[in-house]
Parts: sequence; structure tokens; C-alpha cells
Amino acid sequence: MESCFYIDVGSTNIKWQDKDGKSGSEKFPDPLNQTVPFFEVSIREIGRIVTSLILSHPAEKVFISTQMHGYVLLDKGGEPVTEYISWQDTRSTLVHNFPFQMSPENGVGMKENLPRAGVYAIKLLRPEQYNKASEFCTLGSYLSKILTGNNCTHISDAAPSGFYNVKTGEGKSELILPQVKMRPDVVGIFEGRKIYTPIGDQQASILGCGGDEESYIMNLGTTGQLCCIEIGFSIGEFESRPYFNGSTLCTVTNLMAGKKIQKMADGWEDCFYKEYSSALQRLPKRNKIIITGGVTQYYHDKVEKLVRNFKFPYTFSPKQDAIEGLKRVAEEII
Repeated sequence: MESCFYIDVGSTNIKWQDKDGKSGSEKFPDPLNQTVPFFEVSIREIGRIVTSLILSHPAEKVFISTQMHGYVLLDKGGEPVTEYISWQDTRSTLVHNFPFQMSPENGVGMKENLPRAGVYAIKLLRPEQYNKASEFCTLGSYLSKILTGNNCTHISDAAPSGFYNVKTGEGKSELILPQVKMRPDVVGIFEGRKIYTPIGDQQASILGCGGDEESYIMNLGTTGQLCCIEIGFSIGEFESRPYFNGSTLCTVTNLMAGKKIQKMADGWEDCFYKEYSSALQRLPKRNKIIITGGVTQYYHDKVEKLVRNFKFPYTFSPKQDAIEGLKRVAEEII
């Protein structure tokens, strides 16, 4: 097997693991603008960190996962018109009417941090900025572009933008959109290394924790999700996010996890139980729960006590994260 380097660009840290199994992390850059509803981060600094990590670790293949729902707009010359507009940015709340509707085939619903809605907000509120824009990039496709010259990514990273049909991979926008691959594939070459299509960090984490078709997966990171895997395309009271091999990652989003727990400090347990109890009712029936994500390292006992009340067999998988998922992708190219 060719040597591999793995990078997970998360919301708090940029984690990595090299071909020898050595791992480490770099802090994700602090926001340049954190004045609600805006949340912008230096896109060049993100690119610098990722590029530097790749150059510092010899490998033949590079696999990347990234935080989703963030984006950057580029001009015709490929230069950024915006900074990285994070998934924590909710500028769409400044607009009241949108000239589009979301369907289950988009894989994501209408919400405050939807990139498609954020781009429309830029068009209305910052027309001089929008008029300079020619190309839309997810964070993953931007990294692909600066490394290989190709604005390309995996459907799991592209779909959260709201511009795509997750069944066909086709996108529609006034702007040039990333080329989408329905299976992980080579985007191009960077300094002799094969760069693979970036993957959504949720999908990588679910794959890494051993998620299967019999389980609910409780993913407790900066924000929380409860999800399960369905073969083929599935719709319901959840987001129909694309997974691997044409499966659907049925997902209830924006649940209690790291960021909300920190804000509440005390008394978060009741809210946690209510949110996840409600989410369980919205998903297809499963017979066990896998609990994963960084929150399990800090609140393990409290989370376990709450999960017991759901009356399902459960297991914790705190160390199986997006890096582990990327390793499985590298082994199987699923």
C-alpha cells in the first residue's frame, strides 16, 4: 500500500496523522470577525497551515476531511473575494425572502448557516463583493484548488452547501461550483503527492467509529448530531445527507454538544436528554447506540448516565474519529 497522510480540518483543531502513525494537531485559526451574525476566518491562513503540514510529511497519497457548511468565494483569477465564511456564520438571518426552496434531494434543509442562503445574503447586502465573485468553493474544494488547481470535492462535502442534488451530484448556481465526485477519487497532484477529494468530517467520523446499519450514531463534537445509515436514498424528518456507496446518513442536526454545553455550564443535562430523545423519534428505528466525538472525553460519565435512559445497548467510541474514517477510505476507496 502506498504511504498516506491524513488531515482533518475541524472547527477547533486541524488534526493529522502521518504514514508512521505519528499524529498531532494545529489550532484552527481564530475568527477575524465574530460579530453576530458574522463568523469569518482567514482563508489564506487555513490554506497555509494545511499546505505546510502536507509539505512537512512525506507521503504518496493525501486524504482530507473538513468541517462542513463553510465556504469562500473566488474571483475569475482564483483569488478570494471573501474570507472563509464558517458554518457558525448566520448572515442569512438578515434576509427574509429567498428565491429558492430546499428539497430532500438537496441533502440539507433551509437553515441559518446554509451557504446557499449566505451567498444570496452577500448578493443583496454586499453587491460590490458579490459582483467580483465568479466561483464558489467549500472549504474542502478550496483546499483542492490551492493544492492542485482543481475546484473539486466529494459529494459529502459539497452537499451541505445547498446547491446540489445528492442523488445525481449535479449542482446549480449563478457561480461556478466545485466539480463533485460521488466516490473518493484523485483530484490532482501536489508536490508529487496524490490529493484525494476532501470528505465531510461527519461522514468520515461515522465511518471511523464503526457506524453500521443497525446503529444510531451520536456524534458529540463542537455541535451535536444524531444519525443512522440507510441503504439508498431515504427521506424523513431529518436531513438526507449523502454517505458512502450511495447510502444516506439520516441526520438530525444542531443538537446539544460542546459549544452549547460550554455556554450553559450547569443544568445542560435536561436539555441534552430532551433534544436527543426527540431526535430518536425522528429517525428510522435502530437497536443500539454508538457514542463518539470529543465531548465524550470531558463529559463521559454524565453522557453515559443520560444515554442509559434511552434503554438501548450502547458503546463509546471516543478515539475513533475522522482520521480513522480517512484511513478506512484509503484502505477501501469506498
